[in-house]
Amino acid sequence: MLKPGTAIDGKWTNSHFTIEKKLGSGANGEVFLVRSAKGLAAMKVCPRSADIALEWGLLDGPLKGNRILPKPILVDDAKAFKDQYFYLMEWIPGLPLSEVLPTLKESGFVQVVHLLLTGLSELHGMGYAFCDMKPQNILVAVTPNVSVRFVDVGGVTPFGRSVRQFTPFYDRAFWNVGSRRAEASYDLCGLALALVLTFTPPSPQIAQLPPERRQAWLEKAVQSFPHPHYRTLAREVLEGKLTDVQDCLGRLAVLEKSGTQPRQSLWKGTSSKASKASKPTGQANPKAGAKTGFKGQRAVGSRRAKATDWTEWVMWLSLGTAATVTLAAWGTFLGWF
Repeated sequence: MLKPGTAIDGKWTNSHFTIEKKLGSGANGEVFLVRSAKGLAAMKVCPRSADIALEWGLLDGPLKGNRILPKPILVDDAKAFKDQYFYLMEWIPGLPLSEVLPTLKESGFVQVVHLLLTGLSELHGMGYAFCDMKPQNILVAVTPNVSVRFVDVGGVTPFGRSVRQFTPFYDRAFWNVGSRRAEASYDLCGLALALVLTFTPPSPQIAQLPPERRQAWLEKAVQSFPHPHYRTLAREVLEGKLTDVQDCLGRLAVLEKSGTQPRQSLWKGTSSKASKASKPTGQANPKAGAKTGFKGQRAVGSRRAKATDWTEWVMWLSLGTAATVTLAAWGTFLGWF
């Protein structure tokens, strides 16, 4: 492992970098934040040149110009370190998806999912699946605007081929809900798993369970998802009923229009009086949660029921009054009174 302060010199480009800190690690290498004369960048370091060549070939080749992956900068070998091959790419600040989601209201959750699906749509349009959809590979920046980026291309695979790099908990084959083939539906399942498992993290012991018990555990995790309106969407993706990003974006738009969450603020605890009065759904309500599963649903239903009853009384009173006046007028006209 390269420690902070370590100097890296490029063998072929004569570039000089200083390790600032480790950003993460994957199946074939580690990623570091480095500083150069031109500023900060992210450096992917691998012990095998073939891994670097493959990833660099994607970033600087068929995927160059996309907006969801980091921009490539340069590729080189470390001069003073044996078997240390690296490439430099854009450093993307932000927090992992799993750290951001719990801080979001439903409106913020929808915006982040919409951005994720839009990014996947662009990648899929190029004929590639992202594949390794673990939350650590998805960074969310909140300033100046909310943005989402994928930061590890180690698992990116052309459509139709076998997935070559994945994380078990975010792999649909691990849960026995699909194959391990690179396609749009594989990424959608990975995204659904990343969203659901953020709120119900699996323990390592689940890997020891047989497939049917894993599925039973996953079903309970979906049931406890804190955004009730989107449980069905996640379930349909995991069941293979929704396999296209555009279909998911369409369903998301319908759910967003039918939702009642305020749009003034995306973040919990930072909104106006209106958003404080309308609390996020999916959390247990002491009085109604056990029966309804939606926070405040019973109270809202009760208020609506009262409004309907009052309207009915006014309607019948008006009809009765009109009938009495009409009868009196006809009685006077016919000389009954």
